[in-house]
Amino acid sequence: MTSSARDRHTVGFIAVVHTPDSVSFATTAGTRSALIERIAEYVRRAADDRLTPNGAKQVQSLLANGHLERGIEQYFRLVGERWDDEWLVTAALRAGAQPTALALVDCVVPDTGGMAAVA
Repeated sequence: MTSSARDRHTVGFIAVVHTPDSVSFATTAGTRSALIERIAEYVRRAADDRLTPNGAKQVQSLLANGHLERGIEQYFRLVGERWDDEWLVTAALRAGAQPTALALVDCVVPDTGGMAAVA
């Protein structure tokens, strides 16, 4: 299936932020860019509390300068140095009789888990 054909069948996007023992954030959006904005808002609110002061400053600067995806990536690279690890899983959803994940769009997991990032 071509990218444009796949995009026509995509009906939404979902993101879930996991911790070792819970889910700390979940959201949905109609477009990938709207999903990125919602994740960036979560990161903006969480960074000062969950990252070291230097890490929070780096992430907040990236977000403030409009580098949302880089800020999100940096947050999930650094989180866990101060408190519990978190990792982000996102998926594109497609139209159909049964809700199913079309593709794993992004998955950032803690390095300590021995799992690799999926892009």
